[in-house]
Amino acid sequence: LISAMMKPFPESQTQANVEKALYNYRLCRARRTSENAFGILCQYFRVFFTPIARKIETVR
Repeated sequence: LISAMMKPFPESQTQANVEKALYNYRLCRARRTSENAFGILCQYFRVFFTPIARKIETVR
């Protein structure tokens, strides 16, 4: 994983620490929000439902 990627704390660490539990909750909420937004975009722009075929050499 890259260092900028946010990961949730394990369940064993969140039971005793309220701040870590709150972090996990907010991270989960942000993920749900972004997935819902992407779903709305997919419904609006149907191009996201089909695979986009590109050569690996040209993709960054």
